[in-house]
Amino acid sequence: MRRTLSAAVLTLAALALPTDAPAGSLWAILEEFSGPGPFKGSNFVFTGCQVGGRLQASPLLPTGSRKPLWCFHYERGDFDDEADQGFPDIEINLHEVGAGARLTNYLDVGMSLGWMTFITDDTRRLPVITPLRANFRPLLLIPNPRKWYGVVGVYVKTPWVFGEINGTHFGGAAAAFQSDGEFIPSYGLAIDLTSLIPDWRR
Repeated sequence: MRRTLSAAVLTLAALALPTDAPAGSLWAILEEFSGPGPFKGSNFVFTGCQVGGRLQASPLLPTGSRKPLWCFHYERGDFDDEADQGFPDIEINLHEVGAGARLTNYLDVGMSLGWMTFITDDTRRLPVITPLRANFRPLLLIPNPRKWYGVVGVYVKTPWVFGEINGTHFGGAAAAFQSDGEFIPSYGLAIDLTSLIPDWRR
């Protein structure tokens, strides 16, 4: 119980860090577009998996089981970039909902759909599809792991932002940048807050 409380306190402390800290509040990267970037920030995930016909908050696999768990997730990334290539400071939020499998306690894979929000003096949104997402949770390699060990993961994903993107998305003139879609990889730490929720059924 003390360890769970400690992890919760550390997570809340990380959330409270100022957003202008180096690399954002927690370390995550959204790679550069053909123009501005890369963007630095934080990435949080909330996971639910099917266990025994019920949805559980980011559970461990049942003891002795080699079958993967089918899971759903909501993921939010908050990124920013200082003035770059003639564009002003910009904030980008990435929201995704997806499904996949917990292959082992320490590895989730899946895909997702969502949207990307560009925030400057104006707010613009574009749809996103991520055909591949993987989250490696290294503390769960420890023998006899506890559920809360999964709170920190290392993720990599491959978002494709589709639709016309131009300079206005980055607070500049439309002609300053134009693209018909961008493949923007993202990677870094994924903080899974649902790993801190106790199982209500074992």
